[in-house]
Amino acid sequence: MSSISLLRPSICRQCLRIGSRPQHVLRRSYATSAPEAQALFKHGKKHRGGLPDKPARTRFAPSPTGYLHLGGLRTALYNYLLAKATGGQFLLRIEDTDQSRLVSDAEESLYRDLQWAGLTWDEGPDVGGPFGPYRQSERLPIYQVHAEQLIDSGGAFRCFCTPKDMLKHQQYCQETNQPMTYPGTCQALSPEESEERASRGEAHTIRFNARDADPSPPFRDLVYGNFRRNEPQDSRILIKSDGFPTYHFAHVVDDHLMGVTHVVRGAEWLITTPFHVSLHNAFGWDLPEFSHVCLLTDMNRQKLSKRNHDIGVASYREKGILPSALLNFSVLAGWHAGRGPEVMTLPEMVERFSFKFTKGDAIMDFGKLPFFQNSHIMIAASAVPPRKDLLEPTFTKPVSKMIPMFSQKREIFVPDDEPAPMSKLDIKSLSPLPLGEVMVKDGKELEDKLIEILRVDNQPYQTPSRFLHRHAYLIWRIPEHKIQWEFEQLRGMYVYILEDGKVDQKGEEVWDEVSLVEILEVYKKELDELPDEAWTFGSDKEINNGLLKDMVNRYDFMEKELHAKGFKWGWKVFRWILTGSAEGSSINQILLLLGKDESMRRFDMAIEIASSAMPLAGETK
Repeated sequence: MSSISLLRPSICRQCLRIGSRPQHVLRRSYATSAPEAQALFKHGKKHRGGLPDKPARTRFAPSPTGYLHLGGLRTALYNYLLAKATGGQFLLRIEDTDQSRLVSDAEESLYRDLQWAGLTWDEGPDVGGPFGPYRQSERLPIYQVHAEQLIDSGGAFRCFCTPKDMLKHQQYCQETNQPMTYPGTCQALSPEESEERASRGEAHTIRFNARDADPSPPFRDLVYGNFRRNEPQDSRILIKSDGFPTYHFAHVVDDHLMGVTHVVRGAEWLITTPFHVSLHNAFGWDLPEFSHVCLLTDMNRQKLSKRNHDIGVASYREKGILPSALLNFSVLAGWHAGRGPEVMTLPEMVERFSFKFTKGDAIMDFGKLPFFQNSHIMIAASAVPPRKDLLEPTFTKPVSKMIPMFSQKREIFVPDDEPAPMSKLDIKSLSPLPLGEVMVKDGKELEDKLIEILRVDNQPYQTPSRFLHRHAYLIWRIPEHKIQWEFEQLRGMYVYILEDGKVDQKGEEVWDEVSLVEILEVYKKELDELPDEAWTFGSDKEINNGLLKDMVNRYDFMEKELHAKGFKWGWKVFRWILTGSAEGSSINQILLLLGKDESMRRFDMAIEIASSAMPLAGETK
């Protein structure tokens, strides 16, 4: 008996069956609901972008020798999307055979990061499944049995060369400039001698017998097409002297026994795939479909590394990046989404997924991440109901924290050291704004208020201070001196309209004047008479733009050449009353955000200021 075989714990006979392949592995799905699976399976039948017409079983198989980074997240995402787009299953397998490099908390961190990202698995170490164990260190007997099968068939042999022997051989190869391949020392051992030495407990490895295999078996990659390596195969180690398998051997056995139909991984594995094909051939197994996706590089086309870039998924979570934003940013690095917007939620990625991968390296432009972050914040706010769990760390909490600081200073400003926005803004719009009393102080009420404002914002969210600056007077009251100053600007426009179109050729006024105060009072009266339910978002009777247009049209001065001016001026009157500015969101939304009581209060202030001002042209005769 081989010394390695003594490591076998108790395990089911089905898993130890030589050359067995799981049957009917697609009858169940642990995490995908039946309606979801049926809907997704329909997409697979459409052959969308090269997708299979049957449910795919994919796997993400990380090694807990480090923490999940962007490259690993993207690989997991592609496998997840392929499985879900075809109504299949997504497996998680922990490849912990390199015991010397294990990081104690890496596996738990991996679970946490994947769950945070929303990439739930149907089978895995923590949820189980019909083809477990799903942790390679718990599958040693399975690898041993399959390695011995290869020995019996001549596809592998025991190697008793010591590390010292192999070091001498490496030095010789370096000195003589020869390929550093296995010299074949133990390939000539008879089966009897090999078994006898192993039964005595002599340390050994098990190597693949490359001498009798196809030196360079071809295969077809779904991304790179037909592939054949020029160099011949080497007799690589399959089982190490400590009884643990190498990655190359273990994952081939696992993929077959777990019914994996598609292997999607980084292009760095393309060069060793012919060896994996040789192992499949040695066992007489069908090949899975291979898809090798491009490498991730920085803007200088250097491979992303932990030394030069902060690429750990946990760090993005700690910074408040939304998982959907990080997935959206990652999925486009090497995959062409086709027609449609580049901003996508995870279900939308499933809906649009195809095998349209790029062959060249993918450049990660981290300057685009804020765009996806801001876009997905807006998506979270627009959900019904809003995703408060996502918005709390990324939006409501940081924005709420700034409100007391600005309230104390009695003005709001954008810090000088704040990063520049993604879109150009009027410099004037960033000047400090004076503040009145804050209207909402309660935590939950304030949270709801901020989300309501965000939902109707016509500009992408950028930073807390910019958001508060843009919507200052939906959170704070407008100081009277600010209203007075803005009124002077509005007053000049009012006079300009009257003088521009209401003087006849003799220079005499012909305007049937209506005072600004009268206009404001009519506006206030009509809004005040609206029922309370009209002041609620989503109400069938909510304030509509048709009513507001009727109110504005009533005072458009009835001159075609001035219609546009009058119409624009009417909306500016509304914005001056409600926000102390000539610009802003739609009047309907502003009224609903302020509510009836605050809106009427602001109308009263505007009427008072207009009444105390000097008469305008056309207001008196």
